[in-house]
Amino acid sequence: MQPETAETVKCILAVVAALEERESDADAPKKGDTPWVPPRVIAEFPRASGERVNLGSVLAERLKAVGVELVTAEAADLQAHIAAQVAFSPGLSAVFRDLVNFGGSEFYVRDCDKGLPAKTFGGARSICSGSRPVGMYSATGALPGGRRVLFCPPPATPLAGHQLLILAEEKAAAYESSFTANQEAAEGQAAPSDEALWGESADMLKSGSSETTLAAALANKDTERVLILGWNARAAELLISVRHMHPDAELTVVLPHWVERDDLLASYKDDHLKFEFAQEGIQAWVETYSAAPSGSHSRYHRVLLLADDTVAPEVADAEVLMSALAFRPSSNDLNPNSSVVEFRQRSSRYLTTAGVVDDHIIADSLLANLLAQYAVEPKMKLVLNRLLEVGGGQVELHAYVPSVKLVGRTDNDEIDPEDSLGELGLPANSLYLGFRMKPKSGVGLGEVVLNPPMGPKAPRVKRGEISDLIVLVPDRD
Repeated sequence: MQPETAETVKCILAVVAALEERESDADAPKKGDTPWVPPRVIAEFPRASGERVNLGSVLAERLKAVGVELVTAEAADLQAHIAAQVAFSPGLSAVFRDLVNFGGSEFYVRDCDKGLPAKTFGGARSICSGSRPVGMYSATGALPGGRRVLFCPPPATPLAGHQLLILAEEKAAAYESSFTANQEAAEGQAAPSDEALWGESADMLKSGSSETTLAAALANKDTERVLILGWNARAAELLISVRHMHPDAELTVVLPHWVERDDLLASYKDDHLKFEFAQEGIQAWVETYSAAPSGSHSRYHRVLLLADDTVAPEVADAEVLMSALAFRPSSNDLNPNSSVVEFRQRSSRYLTTAGVVDDHIIADSLLANLLAQYAVEPKMKLVLNRLLEVGGGQVELHAYVPSVKLVGRTDNDEIDPEDSLGELGLPANSLYLGFRMKPKSGVGLGEVVLNPPMGPKAPRVKRGEISDLIVLVPDRD
């Protein structure tokens, strides 16, 4: 058993012992006294494994016996999934932060039989005003494929027997006032047409020619060449996530001198994975790389720099920033790369505004927010895990493309960003979640706008101010 796992187990057993002692305590509150609400235990384990699953089941039974619910989280898995997605889509970290930090719109699960005047998922989409239906939840796994969470279901999917997954600014909007008063029309509506939901963009959303689909675009693109610089406790899970999400990508990993070479090489048998060992240190490898002709920089499309967890946080963050400077594209680069860094300190994020990197991840901060979501609503573990894992619904950023309805207008015209969703050739049933603005200063990351009002109240923004549309694409398995 790993030391971190052993420490978690000790803490859980201490909670069990304290509650068992309380039950036998003659001075404990009796029936009729102020109600005592048992705690919900959120336990973080380093990574998923057969041992962890068995251990979690045993501990859950011990806690259940004293009236306590156990929710487990696999830290390395979650952090690796996030890092893999952000590496291939710089700017996505801000979207994930907004989804889990309780500061704007989050996911909620609502009962469909408590005041929601709709019978299908498409019907719910058409009548919700203060919130945005994005999927369905089933406690018994009764959704297609035996799933408990399903993102972007077809509009005709019946709601009966399931719960609705909604993106809303606050819980009150999700549970009470998120639909229009037009109940009679909603009850008679089997499923709205794509035309009613998406207007002129519907045809491309519904079918999408083979020339315009996302899959076809990726197939016609050069093989992604990815450089991962550094190694830490999350790196092994990161490689698994990247390989599952992008099976054809060519991966190069530059390892610090302290990594056990033989053990690592024996663990990975992959024709598209290459290890380089920086015997003189990562910084020396970077200096050699940066001294090469500028055109050689274009051999990597993506660069992900990992924070060293064997040194002090401020030292680790300084090292990744110094390395990132070597990967800024020059004017001679044929394929300018994108760079994403992993920080250990929240204060380091301000350095990204100088345009040194394209995005940053503060893994511990995101993990803390995820655990807080689990504590408030345990169902969010299934929802957010499904959103982050390979094969689940995936949040994507797509460069904003002006709609055909805007041809002939000037750049000063105000537009509804959702109008252009169909221009992207996305899979059927993809859902628009919001947009990301261009940074006001021209560098750094722009503001994220999630769950903007729909219909007549939709935000009207200048066409030149939008950087990307935020889209949720359907489950892939």
